[in-house]
Amino acid sequence: MKKRTSRVSRRVVSLLMSMVLTLTLVTPAAFAEGMGVYANGEDTTVTTPIGGIEAEEAAVALAAPQAAASAATGDQDWTAYEVKEDAGVYKITTPEELAWLAQTVNGGDNFDGKTVKLEQDIDLSELCYAVDEDTAISWTPIGDASHPFKGMFDGGGHTVSGLYISLTGEWTSSTNKLYQGLFGRVQSGTVQNLIVCGSVSVVNAKNKNTRYIGGVVGDNAGTVQNCGFYGAVTARKNTTRDDTYNNGGVVGNGNAGNSWYYRTNDAASKLGVCGSTATNCYHNVQGNYKGTYVAKDFVSTAVEKLNAALKTNDIPWKDGGASDYPQFLAGNERLLTLKPLLNTSAAKVLLNGEAFQTGIVAKETVTLTGEGLSYRLGEMGEWTKIGAEGAAVSLKDAGRIVTIYYASDDDFNASKWYEEHKAEKTFTIRNASELAYLAQLVNTQTESFSGKTVVLGNDIDLSPVCHGADEANGIKTIPAGSKSRWRSAMRTALNALM
Repeated sequence: MKKRTSRVSRRVVSLLMSMVLTLTLVTPAAFAEGMGVYANGEDTTVTTPIGGIEAEEAAVALAAPQAAASAATGDQDWTAYEVKEDAGVYKITTPEELAWLAQTVNGGDNFDGKTVKLEQDIDLSELCYAVDEDTAISWTPIGDASHPFKGMFDGGGHTVSGLYISLTGEWTSSTNKLYQGLFGRVQSGTVQNLIVCGSVSVVNAKNKNTRYIGGVVGDNAGTVQNCGFYGAVTARKNTTRDDTYNNGGVVGNGNAGNSWYYRTNDAASKLGVCGSTATNCYHNVQGNYKGTYVAKDFVSTAVEKLNAALKTNDIPWKDGGASDYPQFLAGNERLLTLKPLLNTSAAKVLLNGEAFQTGIVAKETVTLTGEGLSYRLGEMGEWTKIGAEGAAVSLKDAGRIVTIYYASDDDFNASKWYEEHKAEKTFTIRNASELAYLAQLVNTQTESFSGKTVVLGNDIDLSPVCHGADEANGIKTIPAGSKSRWRSAMRTALNALM
């Protein structure tokens, strides 16, 4: 039966580490030559002078926890946790099985053409952790310099928490590609729909770059899409100098798409989302780093931007509520928005009897109520009247991100000049509501009106749609794009408005 490593066993592991180091002690001279640390396929020798300490004293010093060398999850054998293929997929459900994956890939099986899927959230803190201030058991990444991961790893919208990597050494320009992260190296493979939480720290005592350090993937020559890292990634040279070259919060060396990095510790290195090209990526690290810096409202801003650029297999994001980082929608959840056809509409609609604008719903059917209103499901749905008893709307086939539009008869009339004449080249606007709809179309980039003409058919009084009713509820005008935008994008004769 598979058992997780208990907290008590941490002390056992620490004691065993000390015993092994003590038993392998030969002479002070041997230690003076240095202790070799093998990191992901590269021999990175750390010189540890002993000086004039006697062998017995050295043994005692090395046996003490604060002096013991660091270990890694890769030092253990995880064969007992082998995952069997199930309907063409390797399903990971425990930390030990993820460690088995690392052992298997680093042993030569690159999983090319295979799919690995995370079936639930897992916590690595029982496997990799700081024993004390000077001793650590670090996570051994999936894939190393000689054995990259080439398969498909789908996080399934789950989170790997408790990632812990802490390495200190002396690496030269020929040995400083360290391949550290949950994944060390990905080549022609994919990592997607995954959140990782934890700490990755690599510090080089030499004044040489520490390279290929990331929270999710150290070196990416494949695809990292729709992922996030919450925690701290530190990459330093000369002990104290941040090293931004080929390092990042999500990906070290390589690209990342539709991903985010939230740094939780200001003492960690200032890094962007990745070391190379960041496509639609966001972070909270102030400065000129890869990805877009979000100064405030990180979660809501990132969720909106990420969901606007989802690809076919991407799982949508949501505001995590109490957490300060984006999270994935659960399997039965949808992100639903109720949106008026006109931004200036006075119409009010209720969802399941309550006021609602944007949020998470877990039901397949919702009920809309609103007197004299109609609704449309999505951009292409048919407009349907909401009856006196309300309207039951099925979301079953609507996807994971759903928008329901609603409108009054007045709203419909204000949009007819465009909605019923889209194929034409000339449009006529006759009242304030129609002009407001023009502004909405342009500012939401629904229609640029390039090569088209909008004619003002009457004098227009804007007070019905923009006024200072009172200090709290006053409505401001929303310009229909800037002058330069109109002139360059619309190229139109907008009579009486320009």
